[in-house]
Amino acid sequence: MPTIEFKTYNNTAFELMRPIPASKMQPDWWKKSKVHVVDNGQITISLRACPAMHDWLSTGYYIATNRDIHCIYHEDDTGGGTWVTYAPPDGENFETAYASPTHSKHQLMGDNFTFLKGDGSVEAPYDAFKFKVSWSISTPPGYSCLYLDPFLHQNKYFRTWQGTMDTDMFNTLTDNTQVIMYPLCDKSFIIPKGTPVLQIVPYRREQWTASYINLDGSAYIDESSHITSSYNRPPISELCRVEGDAETPDNQIPGGFYRKYMWTTKAKNFKDAPPDECPFDPKTGEMKK
Repeated sequence: MPTIEFKTYNNTAFELMRPIPASKMQPDWWKKSKVHVVDNGQITISLRACPAMHDWLSTGYYIATNRDIHCIYHEDDTGGGTWVTYAPPDGENFETAYASPTHSKHQLMGDNFTFLKGDGSVEAPYDAFKFKVSWSISTPPGYSCLYLDPFLHQNKYFRTWQGTMDTDMFNTLTDNTQVIMYPLCDKSFIIPKGTPVLQIVPYRREQWTASYINLDGSAYIDESSHITSSYNRPPISELCRVEGDAETPDNQIPGGFYRKYMWTTKAKNFKDAPPDECPFDPKTGEMKK
């Protein structure tokens, strides 16, 4: 089993941000949402029943804030501005600076690209800022990581820039610890404690070849039944067939036949190391004795 290593040189790393399996930090609204809903007078299933959404919300790891991060915008004479971030210690009022180098909008390709603002409007791109988090990531040879904006955790204040990081080579000291945040507003805001700011998905680099196949109509008919199909299982269209007004028990399963017969949860693929492999105590942020 490959191991993704989250390494830190800061004994207070857990106090600011922490790595955590994505399956342990799903949005509250998602967990509270209903599987069955009424749509135009008909009972149907919601996105909550979609296996693909469950998989994505359980894929990889998050870097999540372990206290409020204050993002302060300072406007300058040119109509632009710069960002400063700090994390006040719990129970105290003074400011503790938190590294946030600025990426100017010229570095961000000028007017060629901009995220929509939180209200849906588009303006000239802002300067971005970035955190240098205390966690460096290492993966085995041949494995890279996707750095992604946490899906379904979006907010109206910022987006996380996405990319691919070769964490099997680019992992010395603080090589891969930068998280670039693109602000969607020109006013100060707070990233609350417990907010995922980065989704990390490790994967093995492999060489792929694409094939493009144009099948005729007879192949479509053949694949509509497990008797004539080349696959070893019936398609969803066959499993969902009912005679007359009859309803099979499986039709009432949230997520349908795909969820029962063809889907396996991916949450078990990403988990914490056993306690004896972790050099830190996550409750105190200190090295274990």
